[in-house]
Amino acid sequence: MNERTALLAWLAASWSSVLWMLERATAGESEASGLVACAAFPLVLWRTRRAAPEAKPQLLAASFALALSAGATLERLPLIAAMSSVTALCLLASPRRFGCALHLPTFGLAMLALPVMPHLQFYLGYPLRLATAALAVPLLRGAGFAVSRAGTGLQHADGILWVDAPCSGVRMLWAAAFLLCVLAIRARLGSLAFALGALGTLVLVVCGNALRAAALFFAERAPEHGLLSSHEALGLAVFALTAGAIVLFVSWLSAASARSSPCAA
Repeated sequence: MNERTALLAWLAASWSSVLWMLERATAGESEASGLVACAAFPLVLWRTRRAAPEAKPQLLAASFALALSAGATLERLPLIAAMSSVTALCLLASPRRFGCALHLPTFGLAMLALPVMPHLQFYLGYPLRLATAALAVPLLRGAGFAVSRAGTGLQHADGILWVDAPCSGVRMLWAAAFLLCVLAIRARLGSLAFALGALGTLVLVVCGNALRAAALFFAERAPEHGLLSSHEALGLAVFALTAGAIVLFVSWLSAASARSSPCAA
């Protein structure tokens, strides 16, 4: 089965999931981020060199994933159906493009294309806010502020500064994961190196968000600093630092890992 035939077969089996993903991605700002990953996914596959001609797609595993997608669609579980569909697509593309059964960075990029932001906010928002507040406390104490953590807030003499849902760092985590996947594909990281990159990216995002929370706490007490009083400017500055750290980390992983195969451990 050539790539064009496999793609047409996948589209025929997954059209309902594709339509649902497009509908959700254009429904509101909270889901629009998936469009970026949707656009990047085919571009990455198109620019990737093909693997050995004898590499064959995982037809049995892809068929199972599509069957699971069909079952989830019938049970009105659109997210599960979409996840199964993109898994099948990655199983079809990975052997031809990367020479392995499932290329993890490409699979991660495909998952980011799904409309998952509300789910990430629901499941990860509170733990990230807790971690942000806990890490911001030693930063502020080191700067001379008498601060303690109160739940997801920073307690001080004048009250509590809450780390609310928009400041949880979920959006920063999504953007950092997207950056990691793109960099890992370009650097042809192996599975183990990519897993280490994912762990390091999570740590960098949590630390970066704690730095942003600490800076916002300081901004509340330094209104004369116009730049510091802007939440947007602070967020962009911290994300730029975090993104730079991720780029350096992936570069180090690429230099330290064996690059003979993008799927090697």
